[in-house]
Amino acid sequence: MKMKKSLLLTAALLTSFGFAGNVLAKTDKAAKQIPPTIVEVIKAQQKQWQPTLVETGSLSAFNGVMLSPEVSGRITKLYFDSGQYVKQGTPLIEIFPDIIKADLEKAEAKLTKSQLDYQRNYKLYKKGFVDKSTLDRYRASLDGDKAEVNMYKAQLSQHLIRAPFDGKLG
Repeated sequence: MKMKKSLLLTAALLTSFGFAGNVLAKTDKAAKQIPPTIVEVIKAQQKQWQPTLVETGSLSAFNGVMLSPEVSGRITKLYFDSGQYVKQGTPLIEIFPDIIKADLEKAEAKLTKSQLDYQRNYKLYKKGFVDKSTLDRYRASLDGDKAEVNMYKAQLSQHLIRAPFDGKLG
């Protein structure tokens, strides 16, 4: 009888395990299947669309440079309009050059006088009327006046800002 009970208990257990295993197998199959996709359908309608989109951000040029003069002073002339395309070397801004221009004109007049003095004394030297040291003094004066003209030209170029490369101004 004891054996009968244990056989019945074993059979009951096996049956319940078989039922549970069958339920678990069905659950695993269901878990492996992809659930259906939910789709919402609406009727297409015509609406007004805004042609612009407002966003916050910043832009920077691929090649850009901030130009600043080598000298300080009052800007007297702008040679461009904002957004204009310019070639390299195009004048952009002039800083009050009048004093330098006047000094340059004075130096050029002095250079012209030195050239004439040197040429006259050179002719006299060739004829033997002027010694070598006098000619050297006029030559030195001529060279000094050329240097002074070059100095004022360099200063004048500092008063004119030019485009460092081709591009659009902004």
